[in-house]
Amino acid sequence: MEFILELDYIANNVKHKLFVDRECINEHFKLNVDTNENKLIMNLIPIDNIQIENAILKLKHSYKSSDFLFGNGYQSWSHAFEYNTSGYVHGLNNLPKFINKKYSFDSYGDYRFYNYQSTSGVIRSNNYTFIRKMDEIELYGSLNERVGYTIFEHNTPTSMIKVYKDFQGVEFDRSFDLFNLVRITGNEDDVFDEYFRMLNIFKPTAKKMLGYTSWYNHYQDINETIILENLASFKNNPKKFDVFQIDDGFETFVGDWFDIDSAKFPNGLKPIVDKIHEDEMLAGIWLAPFAMEVDSELFREHPDWAIKDSDGKLVKAGGNWSGFYGLDFSNDEVKEYISNVLDYYQNELGFDLFKLDFLYAVNFLPYNNKSRASIMYDAMEFLRSKLKDKLILGCGVNLFTAAGLVDYCRVSCDVSLDFDDKFYMPLMHQERVSTKNALKDTIYRHHLNGRAFLSDPDVFLLRDDNIKLSYNQKEALLIINSIFGSVLFTSDNIKDYTISKLDMLEEAMEMDAKDIKVRTENEVITIQYTQNGENKVIKYDSNAGRLI
Repeated sequence: MEFILELDYIANNVKHKLFVDRECINEHFKLNVDTNENKLIMNLIPIDNIQIENAILKLKHSYKSSDFLFGNGYQSWSHAFEYNTSGYVHGLNNLPKFINKKYSFDSYGDYRFYNYQSTSGVIRSNNYTFIRKMDEIELYGSLNERVGYTIFEHNTPTSMIKVYKDFQGVEFDRSFDLFNLVRITGNEDDVFDEYFRMLNIFKPTAKKMLGYTSWYNHYQDINETIILENLASFKNNPKKFDVFQIDDGFETFVGDWFDIDSAKFPNGLKPIVDKIHEDEMLAGIWLAPFAMEVDSELFREHPDWAIKDSDGKLVKAGGNWSGFYGLDFSNDEVKEYISNVLDYYQNELGFDLFKLDFLYAVNFLPYNNKSRASIMYDAMEFLRSKLKDKLILGCGVNLFTAAGLVDYCRVSCDVSLDFDDKFYMPLMHQERVSTKNALKDTIYRHHLNGRAFLSDPDVFLLRDDNIKLSYNQKEALLIINSIFGSVLFTSDNIKDYTISKLDMLEEAMEMDAKDIKVRTENEVITIQYTQNGENKVIKYDSNAGRLI
């Protein structure tokens, strides 16, 4: 790969700027380059301690108007679409600053370290990207995300791919790879098989599962009666469910995980877990292990556990609940607390599956001389080590840091009870709740399912009450989740299902789509796949949310 490297760095408290297109050495570092047509490795050996303010790699690329460009969002909930060459990815440019300040929307994604231009033909993608040319893709991917997140930016007006690296907050005193990139061309399955082989990430061994979660019907308004009533609905149901998950709302405040709300759950959670097991299902629990709500007892007792910026000021990780802070993972007391929480829920309460949510909160800012990526990898490995053989469903997390460490992972934003919420919502952050966006995320990230983890496309909903989705939208949600996902969860009370709804669910569960191909024309997505050796084709109108 031919390149131009633009490097802004600080050495000996002096700022420097450098443009190079080959190996080099100066008074501050030595840059070794190993490159050919399909790989580029840049290893930097500091002579003085250095901080990288900007590392931008420029690669020439000739685009055709028929190309589609994949943009992978920063975390589970961020957009993941295939764009045409005149498309663009929006940031928070159109959001009033007071709204962002109030709700901390810039903490959810990569807005703090990537400058969104919202310019036609400029499309960014985290960790990897590809150009789709009919039945062939050309993938550009990073092989060293642990040292720092990589962002690929297609700039079609200038025929260039720019590659950014996030090294904010880190001072380097030893050798590291500035970039380690690979280019792979071929059919989609072969390309992604090779890419994950190079990443040393092996195919997951977990199984596809059908389950219930309390969230998308009751949200935080759950109690013992509601949970037991929903659990009882499975007793004589002809369709065997694998998992029954208790979602957010059982705790007093997020972060106070030892304080089960006694008004809602006077007998605690253990009897419910035992009943779930009696009914031959796995017991699932929702936790946000790196989040600490403003109103929590944990924050009142340990404000020093919250992540702070470089000036020592507290910065919220998001606006959910009463607002919340991320926990500082460099603090040994924080690690001990999280370890004790996980031990309590798996060994004393007996939960089998852990939906770990809002995981990005641990690394939305860099700290302790570590990059965001390095913090996230350390945190994910910690969670895996503590939960051992328990099933983990990761959510709200950079997908590459979850790959190979979780059994299941959310690949979309949250589903909403209507199709796309209020008319002004598209101006908000990418990570907003939206069934419309969730379906597109699920479709366009299908290559991760069965390679990085088993994909969770969020819930399907078939009920008729407490929902504004049309019949066609509910049908599309179920079918698309079945084709592209391995986690089929619902929040419906199954006892209310008619025979026709049970038949729809049975048909969806029997889907075993292979050789999936996706093609986009305007808002219509054509999905080709094989099932039991038979070729299938469906078309999905992504604007209306219906199969056509």
